[in-house]
Amino acid sequence: MRRTTALAFLLLLVLGRHWENAFATGSLTSIDWFGILHIVDPLAAIENALATRSLNSDVLLGGGILVLLSAIFIGRAFCGWLCPLGLVLDLNDVLRRRKQRKRNQRVGPRSLKYWALLFTVMLAVFAALPIFQTISPINYVVWVAVFAFDAGMVNIVLGSLPLLALMAVEWISPRLWCRSLCPLGAFYSIVGRFGRWRIKISAISETPMMCGRCTRECSMGIQVMEQFVHHDQDAIRDPECTRCGDCADICPQERLCEGLSMPV
Repeated sequence: MRRTTALAFLLLLVLGRHWENAFATGSLTSIDWFGILHIVDPLAAIENALATRSLNSDVLLGGGILVLLSAIFIGRAFCGWLCPLGLVLDLNDVLRRRKQRKRNQRVGPRSLKYWALLFTVMLAVFAALPIFQTISPINYVVWVAVFAFDAGMVNIVLGSLPLLALMAVEWISPRLWCRSLCPLGAFYSIVGRFGRWRIKISAISETPMMCGRCTRECSMGIQVMEQFVHHDQDAIRDPECTRCGDCADICPQERLCEGLSMPV
């Protein structure tokens, strides 16, 4: 389902670019849907405001919508359900698992992406340079998909090289970008840590099966069983959780499911 939503989101961007009466117009980080709803990548809005030393009400409002949605409801779900790069890396991971016999150990500190976020903000403040919007592999995926028919083969190949390099690296260290490097993921982890939509954990009467499949399946390296299920928590409250639902799909006792979780 999450691959379907991410693919549908990317296809909407492509159709919006090529449809005769475009219903989605804008740039790689700012989109007007049907001329009514203005949505902006919140990190792009922050970089723009800091780099230009100005506050654009449309940009701030468009970014604020996603910030509020993440803070109140969905948390870091953009990474798990809509991110175009997440879709590419997820399919890359499926191919890697089929070709490799043993599961690679996920490496890389989760805290590194928060330093990347700080570096991104500092560059915008002191150098007036929106660096992440310039080099973001998320934007590369959108650019390749949206402008594939217009940019020419040479430009498409050149634009795909960073993505291919990242995909190759992730055969050695799966989901390195999402876990350790992505400033946007760090931003959503911060603002969405209290989002109410979570992976919920249900109690069972019989002795629980501590198989650890949920922990092994988690692409973000969360200790699902050890930190949450084993301690009888009602939900996974790790800010890194993208609500992808892989742990729920793999649970043999069906103790995990997605839903609204109240504050504790």
